[in-house]
Amino acid sequence: MRDTSSSHQRISVVEVMGRYCGDLTLAAAIAGGCEFHHGCLKWNIPVTIWWQKSKPVSRKGKNTLSVAITEHMCDVDELASYIEKETGRETRATVLGHIQRGGSRFLYDRILASRMGRLCD
Repeated sequence: MRDTSSSHQRISVVEVMGRYCGDLTLAAAIAGGCEFHHGCLKWNIPVTIWWQKSKPVSRKGKNTLSVAITEHMCDVDELASYIEKETGRETRATVLGHIQRGGSRFLYDRILASRMGRLCD
């Protein structure tokens, strides 16, 4: 998604599963290189308040931004519309749902897990 957002110079708002727990959102934000995430402090906060707190990040001259949101935190379509209106930049909302639930591990994942396990010895 980052590559597509970057090539189209758009902002991506991604809803990550996890119900009312922000752990998965934080992990996804770190792994995906999100500029910011919102995952576990307040539920159903108004979009305007959320974006005002996040606004300084959008001014750093980047051509794309990625935002990870824990599910049920807010309406991601409403947030995307609001961000687009505020910034004048195309903004898309994506709800990953169960599509993010793993699958086969890549070779690199297995090697990294083995190395980390070895460090614990």
